[in-house]
Amino acid sequence: MKTFYAVLTTTETEYQYDFVDLPGCVSISKIADEHVPQMHFNARDEADKVLEAWLAENNLPENLKSHEQLLEQYSYAKLSTFKLLEEHEIKAHEDRKKAVWHESGKRRGGTIKNWQLHHLTIPGGEENQKLFAEYNPTAMLDPGPIMFSGTVVDDPAGRWRPGFHMRSSYIVSIDREKGIIETQNTVYRVIEEGGDVLPDLGNDILQIFY
Repeated sequence: MKTFYAVLTTTETEYQYDFVDLPGCVSISKIADEHVPQMHFNARDEADKVLEAWLAENNLPENLKSHEQLLEQYSYAKLSTFKLLEEHEIKAHEDRKKAVWHESGKRRGGTIKNWQLHHLTIPGGEENQKLFAEYNPTAMLDPGPIMFSGTVVDDPAGRWRPGFHMRSSYIVSIDREKGIIETQNTVYRVIEEGGDVLPDLGNDILQIFY
């Protein structure tokens, strides 16, 4: 299990637990209404809810602060210890993370079939082209930016269902031999080039949203 610490602040009427490594996770209990063990349980329940939401987004706090580090900022009496996350939950998270995140650090977009490139142009001349390159330094230019669309086969990130049509962000690289397209945010596996329901729309692809 992972160890999380909360800083305990007390007043005449309240116990407040602020979890150091769970930003925004705060549990407040009225002293008149609760016994101390129940207040601790309330705090744990709140932290469990926050962690459940994080895990649903395939996130998990990393580089948790140690007890020794926190003692440099807080007194021993102010720190409360919570053992959270079972080993099977941590392993399941790591497995999902590997499935969703590419080794490049970008999200895996899954497999897209019948994919079609859309070659865009940058209006406004050289000045606008320089601005585009400044704001999108990794975007592939041929000679303008490129996007692609296609039909979803699978999506480990859960953004699209199989059979849905999709449109990418700006393409960074295309490796037809390996069947890989990398965009600004995502790495996709692509199969069966062509056959999309859309032709090369050029700039009109920007008018399509999902």
